[in-house]
Amino acid sequence: MEQLNPIEWAILPLKKYATFSGRAPRPEFWWFVLLYVTVQALASALDYVLGLPKLRLGYGAARLVLGLITLFPLLAVCVRRLHDLGRTGLWVLGVWFLGSVAYGVVVASRMAGAITTMELFSVLKLAVWAMLLVFCALPGTRGPNGYGADPYAEPDLEEVFA
Repeated sequence: MEQLNPIEWAILPLKKYATFSGRAPRPEFWWFVLLYVTVQALASALDYVLGLPKLRLGYGAARLVLGLITLFPLLAVCVRRLHDLGRTGLWVLGVWFLGSVAYGVVVASRMAGAITTMELFSVLKLAVWAMLLVFCALPGTRGPNGYGADPYAEPDLEEVFA
């Protein structure tokens, strides 16, 4: 596996902007997630400092724009991380769908004043995202799997010097 520093790991998914094939080792995923969360926090702070109004989704303009810019790299690195575990990338679609349904129910419940329903689906949404994060924390499959070569495998010296 390549020896990259944390910044190189974090920007690697941006270079693989919409690459949903192959495998992503844990450092690639986790350093990008740290970059993503940091950028989102900074964008929220920028929205607040500039006094930008929150849009219907609850985000300010800066956070929404940065979220849209990093959406494909985030989805792609999640899919590749699941591929490293030997799982299909459709898990990301399922988690996103369940999270969206839970979010919709929370918003509808808040508007209707049904606090218990809102709390229940907020917990469900967090549980669904936590499940995905637990998957991404697990070590990948050793050796090649149906999605590609092991990113941690040592290079075959006979092949390198052939």
